Amino acid sequence: MGDREQLLQRARLAEQAERYDDMASAMKAVIGKIPLSVLVEATHLLPHGLGALPTPGCSSFPCGGDRAQ
Repeated sequence: MGDREQLLQRARLAEQAERYDDMASAMKAVIGKIPLSVLVEATHLLPHGLGALPTPGCSSFPCGGDRAQ
């Protein structure tokens, strides 16, 4: 198992144990191992991916305040 995989496993175990500070530390270490070029590309793609997610509770149009009660 590589270093990245060990850190991810440590983060998963910390989450299960509800040790969120340890989980955050492990994830920061994982991110530190990702090449900068990948992080830059992910930063550009993330808003597009998040914008495509459905809003919770909205299955179709109309949504939000326009929904008839």
